[in-house]
Amino acid sequence: MVGWWSGRELRALLARHEEQLGAVWPAFRDSATPPRATPEHLLGLAELLRAAGRSGGERGAEADSTPETAVVILVLALCHRLQPALAPPPLRVLVDPVAHLDADDVNAAGRLTARFAELARDQRTPHHLRRWCADAALLCGTRCLTGSAPGDPRLGVLHQVVSGAAEQRFEITQDPADEDTAIAHARASYDRRTPGSSGAEEATRLARLLGQHCARLRDASPMGDVPDLVRAALAATDPASPQWLAYAASATGAFVTATAHEKQSTELLDEALELQRAIRRHPNYGLIREQMEPTCAGLLAQRFARRRDGEILQEAVEIYEALYAARPQRYAADLGRHLQYRYQLHGDTADRRRALDLMGEGLTGPHSTHEAVSSYGAAAVHEFRETGEIAVIDRALAVVTPLTLPGGAYAEASAAHRALCMLRLARADDEAAFDHRPAEAAARRALSLARSAADRALALGVLANVLVYRYRFGHDLAVLDEAVARSREGFAALPADPDSELLTSLRGSLIMALSDRHTRTGHLAALREAVTVAEQLVADIPQFEAETPVVIGNVATLLIEYARQNAGRGLGGAELDRAQRLVERALDGTAPGHYGRHHLVSALGGVLLARFQQPDAGTEAAEAAVRHYETALRNPPADPLRRAGLYGNLAHALRERHRHGGDREDLDIALAAARKCVRLVPPGHPLRGGCLGAVSWVLRDIARADGGHDAVRDQALAVNAELAADPALPPAHKVAASVRLAGVAHDVGDEERALAAMRTAIDTLPLVMWRGGDRSDHEQSLSDSELRSLAATVALAAGKPYDALELLEAGRGLLAAQALELRTDTEDLAAAHPGLAARFGEVRRQLETATDDLSAPGADRRHRLAREWQETLEAIRARPGFADFLRPPRAGRLLSAGAHGPVAVVTVGQEGTGHALLLDSTGLRVCPLPGLTHQEARQQSELLFQAVAAAGRSGLARAFAEQFTGDLLEWLWTTVAEPVLDTLGITGPPPPGQEPPRLWWCPSGPLTFLPLHAAGAVPDRVVSSYTPSLAALLRARERAAPEADRKPLIVAVPELDGQTPLPGALREAELAHRAVGGALLRGEEVRADAVRDALRAHPWVHFACHGVQDPEQPSQGRLLLPDGELSVLDMTRLHLPAAEFAYLSACETAVGGARLPDEALHLAGALQLAGFSQVIGTLWRVDDDSSAEIAGQVYDRLATAGPGAPPAARALHSAMGRLRERYPERPLSWAAHVHSGV
Repeated sequence: MVGWWSGRELRALLARHEEQLGAVWPAFRDSATPPRATPEHLLGLAELLRAAGRSGGERGAEADSTPETAVVILVLALCHRLQPALAPPPLRVLVDPVAHLDADDVNAAGRLTARFAELARDQRTPHHLRRWCADAALLCGTRCLTGSAPGDPRLGVLHQVVSGAAEQRFEITQDPADEDTAIAHARASYDRRTPGSSGAEEATRLARLLGQHCARLRDASPMGDVPDLVRAALAATDPASPQWLAYAASATGAFVTATAHEKQSTELLDEALELQRAIRRHPNYGLIREQMEPTCAGLLAQRFARRRDGEILQEAVEIYEALYAARPQRYAADLGRHLQYRYQLHGDTADRRRALDLMGEGLTGPHSTHEAVSSYGAAAVHEFRETGEIAVIDRALAVVTPLTLPGGAYAEASAAHRALCMLRLARADDEAAFDHRPAEAAARRALSLARSAADRALALGVLANVLVYRYRFGHDLAVLDEAVARSREGFAALPADPDSELLTSLRGSLIMALSDRHTRTGHLAALREAVTVAEQLVADIPQFEAETPVVIGNVATLLIEYARQNAGRGLGGAELDRAQRLVERALDGTAPGHYGRHHLVSALGGVLLARFQQPDAGTEAAEAAVRHYETALRNPPADPLRRAGLYGNLAHALRERHRHGGDREDLDIALAAARKCVRLVPPGHPLRGGCLGAVSWVLRDIARADGGHDAVRDQALAVNAELAADPALPPAHKVAASVRLAGVAHDVGDEERALAAMRTAIDTLPLVMWRGGDRSDHEQSLSDSELRSLAATVALAAGKPYDALELLEAGRGLLAAQALELRTDTEDLAAAHPGLAARFGEVRRQLETATDDLSAPGADRRHRLAREWQETLEAIRARPGFADFLRPPRAGRLLSAGAHGPVAVVTVGQEGTGHALLLDSTGLRVCPLPGLTHQEARQQSELLFQAVAAAGRSGLARAFAEQFTGDLLEWLWTTVAEPVLDTLGITGPPPPGQEPPRLWWCPSGPLTFLPLHAAGAVPDRVVSSYTPSLAALLRARERAAPEADRKPLIVAVPELDGQTPLPGALREAELAHRAVGGALLRGEEVRADAVRDALRAHPWVHFACHGVQDPEQPSQGRLLLPDGELSVLDMTRLHLPAAEFAYLSACETAVGGARLPDEALHLAGALQLAGFSQVIGTLWRVDDDSSAEIAGQVYDRLATAGPGAPPAARALHSAMGRLRERYPERPLSWAAHVHSGV
């Protein structure tokens, strides 16, 4: 009873003084002084000494052989500084770090070291004393080494004993310094091994310690020469001996550790593998089989992970099968994971199903890991995708969910919560009403629990995936922006040497988010970045990876989409070729029946479909696509969404075959396929819009083939109505669906429904021009010329000319309107809602500075600002009195454009004939133009371009061009101008002595390229001006009157490298300068930046230089200067409130883009947008003499004009008239100049 009590007393005192005792050995190790014991501590330590003495004495053993003696030594070391005499002489040399040790002292210290090390390992030693035995062994050993002679042959053994004690202490304390001490003494033991000895035992011990150290730090570099040491040890040992077997086992671990974090090298792994096979052939292998089989299996698993060798995998599976048979719960997950690998390699579905069951079984045992939870979750999701059986997900959730609940085995494991997130996401995706919240909660929990860089990066990738799904069902751009941001954050969090799983996960997340951003906003740079990331993913993916076919299929789909987006620019063929090669190579390497073939087959079909858009596509491409999809559908995938995709694409392929071959039956088969596509996708699913779109397009083709919608009227209306109302549809697709709905309704006589659909389309256009995109994206998205003309046609058919006027105006000049929104006065808003006005102003300010940043972070910022802009607009419009804030003007406002003279808004639809909406002081009138068709207007504009281009080649070509232009002017007079003037009551020239009245032309579509102002008798009856829109004319009239001192800026560049000389440019500029004065810049002194700056100080400007227009990219139209250029885009960004009059004597300065005729994307329009209320430009190149004469006469008249707005329109009209009188048969010389503005 006394012994029991004294042991309990000692244990309590040790616990009380643990911190003080624990500091003794580290002080000796680091050559520091042990902490000084205070007098108060001395009392407690004295009590501890007495208790240790009593406990040790009761054992009846020698005083220096009890574990309590270790405590005594440590206490004496603590007390030594205050009470040196407290320690008896034999122990004083141990506790005094500076005391001299003689030979007897060294021997005694050596004996104590060995004894305490033995006691520390002895399971019979009380647990509360083992730690102090290890500390005492280390202290004694250190003192023994200090006093030993350098050549003492016992040093090697002593280092080994100290190493063992340090190792044991590390197991208790987890102090890295103890591990370092163990390794250092193991190295010293090897270096001081007995001469002639192989050092095998010492080398394998060092290998084991370093292996554990490297595994803990995930850093193999400390292994250094250890593999060479163990090779030498093995070579010096008899292979048949038991020692060889032990050494070989350690060597295997050393080889594995040395290469553990090398992603590609297999040399050491292969060496370890051969060693393992030799171990298994050893006659004594049976003695260590249970210990070595898991090591061998793990080694094979590592080897397979690096090279994906099927034979290695099979060997691993066989060993795991044996291990599983012996210990099912312990090895179920490992066997399951490798069966999953075998399925991925060979496609045997039996392996896949058994793998999933085994991985689930493994999680029920005590040996599961959080990585096993993650693997099981991924396998369950994969099984569900392959079979469509939601019960698989439910079973997996039943296993994983309890593990992650509070108190569960993996409640604090990030990997387990990632698995839970994947399972919940799959479950939600299968439900009628997608609920993202459980999956998102798991993803955010995984992120909060991430402790390592790798865990954090993986959690960010999973969260980004959830956010993409949430966006697809909820359509909130803020969520999509966060998905992009989280993906990028994941890349920033990557460890220095990320593995393939990490990179694959993050790249996949970023690709999804960027692809959806492009789909929603039309931002081509987002798609381009997604393609780049996807190609990196393919380049870095291992030779065999679980999702390789899926990844390659997705990458090919991105390349196809990129090719489609660039088809209109004559590009994309290279991307299609790359996609086809990628998919075909993958198909060649994927066995028939492999689960991944469906992804590849679908992607290959996408390539064939996309080839229809290439210029050289023919019937063969359509036929190949039809055959491809028919073949694929003979063995369709289980996933209904994938089947839907195949049916939808088959419908598109059949439409193309019908377009090339004319077989009406193709359309019936296509309609059946499209309907199957719709049936497979439930309402509310984000993919349903694509299915409805397939039906819509087929029905449109049927109507065209049958000459009307009679046979499919109700179907077409229902499908297009559902499609136009689909909230998942991107704005561009919503516009297209609304236009198709309007077309059907108009065709069947339902004009009210058609008009409502067109209003929806027009109202959605600003969202198509998403501010987060680039200017080129906006131009591409507005290239549908049918939209505005169809809107007017529908409104007029409904008997609503005011609606026609509003719709025409709202659908044109959108790029200019978007730029002007950033300059809008907010005085009224600030007075009513100062907070909203401040928020609006801040977003506007940031948008202005974000335009030119084309980097990925810059794009992310623009998208965020674009979303905030739209949210702010909606908040403002929700306030009373601000419903029309930054909306296109209503009819009442537009009618005021005719207050200072009539305005003729001329339009013609793709079908039917044209109309002119005439505005004057009496209101609005409609003038039918029965002789005007869209096809003929487009043909005449194209012929005019050709004639003008050919005019400079020869005198004969010039004559032909003049003749054509004369005929064109007569045609314009007959079909457009004469009916307009007659309706306005302007039936002849004004009486003698009176100025002709003003008339503003506002043409649309191909009419914007034609010289209406010069048609027939127009110059005799009116002074013509143009305006790109009614809003532009109203803005010009509202500008404040300029200052009296107009200070013109005159720029002349008569010669430029690589361009035809313009000798008349300088003469023209000098004429202007002589007439109105101002600053004259000429030749090489003209600098682009200086001109931009000078424009702010000069309300008048005259350019006489070369101009270039790009019909396909009209924003790249530009004036050429000696050191650079001034482009349309440059000028639209200028804000010149004092500007008044600009004269552009350069080629084609008033000609817009062929695809965007209603956007006024030309230099004259850009200057009007910058602030000039009047601009004179040209529709084509004019000879130098005519240009100089017209300019001289214009400036002569302007010089004699009084205050107020300069009469530039009348001045140009007069100059043109004089030239016309002299050379009526040369309209190319006098009909090119046009006046725009007030």
